[in-house]
Amino acid sequence: QVEVPIIDPSSPELLAAIAAMPPTAAANQQTPQANAGPIWPIHGEVTTEFGVRHWPYQRVHTGMDISSPNPSGVTPVKPFRPGRVIDTVLSRQGLGNHVIIDHGNGLTSVYAHLASISVKVGQDVDTSTVVGMEGSTGVSTGTHLHFEIRVNGKAADPRQFISGQP
Repeated sequence: QVEVPIIDPSSPELLAAIAAMPPTAAANQQTPQANAGPIWPIHGEVTTEFGVRHWPYQRVHTGMDISSPNPSGVTPVKPFRPGRVIDTVLSRQGLGNHVIIDHGNGLTSVYAHLASISVKVGQDVDTSTVVGMEGSTGVSTGTHLHFEIRVNGKAADPRQFISGQP
């Protein structure tokens, strides 16, 4: 597994990425709730926060682990913002089955340890699209979603992009 660098929370690069996030709600959209703004990909308990020591899995945790109360394969995972799927990976190692979505302006998100994947590379997605089902694939201690946001390839705290609790 490749180590992902973590971006400084006050870096101009991160602040520019947050400022560049385009508005997503359109006045004439048929399903405005699908693109009303950033959403949590699943709802549940945060079991590992971003940036904490995470040995033996990684030096520092590059995402946020969220666990729903449901068993593997039951809880749908949705993108935090609209974007385009740039990678889908089926793996028994590291992040396990995962999806990477490009949101533009150097912003990408990763949805990992999925039980299944429901999207294809090149597919446009919005916040109502199911990208996969929460699971426990790869190096995982139980059913959860590893949710990661990257700015120009560097991991950033998801809480800087989404308010409230998952």
